[in-house]
Amino acid sequence: MEKYPEVNWSEICRKAVVDYIDTRSHIDIGPILERLKTERNEAFKQGQVFFYQMAPQLSLRDFEKWYPEISTKILEERKPNPLDPPLAPEIAELEAKRAMSRMIDRFCHDHEVQYPSNISDAFCDGAIAAFMEIYNKVKPKKN
Repeated sequence: MEKYPEVNWSEICRKAVVDYIDTRSHIDIGPILERLKTERNEAFKQGQVFFYQMAPQLSLRDFEKWYPEISTKILEERKPNPLDPPLAPEIAELEAKRAMSRMIDRFCHDHEVQYPSNISDAFCDGAIAAFMEIYNKVKPKKN
């Protein structure tokens, strides 16, 4: 060290200690990501099942009324002000999830059904997927 007095040895030591601590405290996020994926898939399935249970109590009019609120395609194109740009796909997707959550809440209240305790974005994604699957089979055909 005396041979190289221009070197900031304390800074080199500090960096070595920080690197060592970073290396030792590295967390393997693989298992965490797998658990999150599994939880998301489970919540998605629960949302689908919940909507399939709701669907028989809905009318075609309900489906037609809900469709513009949860269709990301329609939400992306909707512009309250003609000068506004279209919604970004991520924003439209978020709006659809929030709309589905409100509709589930309203449905549960109106039909005296217990509101799901585990509602999440993944749950709403599953409910939307089930809604769209049913809607595409029952929607009126345009001539």
